[in-house]
Amino acid sequence: MQIRDQMVNLGNTEVAGEYVFGGNANASPPFAGDGTFSGTTGSRTIQVFPGVTSHSTLPGGQAFGVGTGNDVFQTLDALATALQANDPDAVRSTLVGLDAAADHVTNARSQAGSMMDAIDVARSVAGRYNTDAKVSLDRLVNADEVSAASDLMRATTAYQQAVAAAQQLPLGGLVTQSRS
Repeated sequence: MQIRDQMVNLGNTEVAGEYVFGGNANASPPFAGDGTFSGTTGSRTIQVFPGVTSHSTLPGGQAFGVGTGNDVFQTLDALATALQANDPDAVRSTLVGLDAAADHVTNARSQAGSMMDAIDVARSVAGRYNTDAKVSLDRLVNADEVSAASDLMRATTAYQQAVAAAQQLPLGGLVTQSRS
């Protein structure tokens, strides 16, 4: 079925060599052609800025409703069976499950988008911090001791503000600061 194949392809989406919906598993695609899920229920995290981490994967079972009664693949199979049997009542009954399954996928896509946004924002902040740090370093190397101490204090403050700004992103807990 073409729609199921599209859902399997979506479930096996890769970004930077990682399966987005594989959870902690990354050795093989999380979904087989029949929709069987072989990923994990966990989520990988990456450090996007010193002391700031973000989730980089989602548990695909949750995203596609596997084991919840709203399994996208089981619902699509039930719909295909009902259509092949020309059973309008069965088709109607699968539409409710299809709506719930579509909600799972839509929510997962939103979460993935939020994760990507968090990573992009953190990288942007990190890039600005690196530029500021290089400028400050150049000034420190070529400055007197009093000026150097002042610049170091400003750079430290800028770093702390950048970390605080990254932590305030409205990402529903997707970004956290690690304690070192």
